[in-house]
Amino acid sequence: MFEHIKKFFEYNNHHVNSAANLEKLVVANNFKDAILDNMLDGKFKDEFNKLINSKNISRAEILRRTGISGTYFDELRNYALKKKASPSRIKLINICLAIDADFDETNHILQCAGLSPLYSRIKMDTIIIWGHENNKTGMEIRDMILEECGADVFDS
Repeated sequence: MFEHIKKFFEYNNHHVNSAANLEKLVVANNFKDAILDNMLDGKFKDEFNKLINSKNISRAEILRRTGISGTYFDELRNYALKKKASPSRIKLINICLAIDADFDETNHILQCAGLSPLYSRIKMDTIIIWGHENNKTGMEIRDMILEECGADVFDS
């Protein structure tokens, strides 16, 4: 029953990766020698597209379920570091719920984007964690979030 919570602690290695990256930077003779983990490069775009494609949900259906603009969604699918500093965490969560991504898939995409994973001290995140633990669909979880956090929670 607590498998997702254990996974959270295993997956919440953002600080571990930060410490490992710092150590790599300190010992590298030049910047290009430091192979850093979980940095925004081609990994986000590749992983995001792989997840979207694996769910077999059309672009139109994802846009309908999320209310996200087609332009923003296409920017995510063709993401390049030079365009933006970081994708929006709330919009990525919204997309993950719309495509019924599980706990691990959601955290993986967040981490690939350089964002914090689901965290049990954030109200919306606790609803997502609870929903996955109780086998709720992404849209059921999204409805619970809208009810608990307000209709405008996904607008930011």
